Amino acid sequence: AMDRSPEEVLISLEEQFKELVQLEQIRLIVQNELPELQKIAFTFRYYGRDFTRLSVCSNGWLSFGATPVVYYRNWKVPTPGAADDMVAVFWDELQLTPGEGGVFTWYDAANHRFVVEWSRLRNAYTEPLVITPETFQAVIYDPAWRAGETGDGDILMQYHTVNQVDALNGYATV
Repeated sequence: AMDRSPEEVLISLEEQFKELVQLEQIRLIVQNELPELQKIAFTFRYYGRDFTRLSVCSNGWLSFGATPVVYYRNWKVPTPGAADDMVAVFWDELQLTPGEGGVFTWYDAANHRFVVEWSRLRNAYTEPLVITPETFQAVIYDPAWRAGETGDGDILMQYHTVNQVDALNGYATV
């Protein structure tokens, strides 16, 4: 059996992005709210279906395959307003702030994983956007190296800072 210790640590892509000479190793997604289709370097099995691409949205979610969904309003999952094959890491109305943080992706070949990091995004439910920025990530493991009992791939969700600031409805979807 695989050791699943709680000793996983947040992989700071933003810090690596600042230090790397070859910036293409870590991709900064600059669009706000529009999901960006990313190719992953392995086939990921999610609920019995195989995927080689995923869509990443600045609103704190990803979905396997391509999606036209841009809906920021988070609901319970599943819901008609959500993308198919969605992973709600911290789905909320999040905003990119120019010059601060961003959404980063990185394929870590040495550790057989694809990392998506939402770094220092502001929650739109605060006026002005003064609450501590949200930082969290999803680590998607190559099922050939790390998989569950069904053969589906493992996804590790890690949280550095998240805030519940929705005073109207009091929720974000995780």
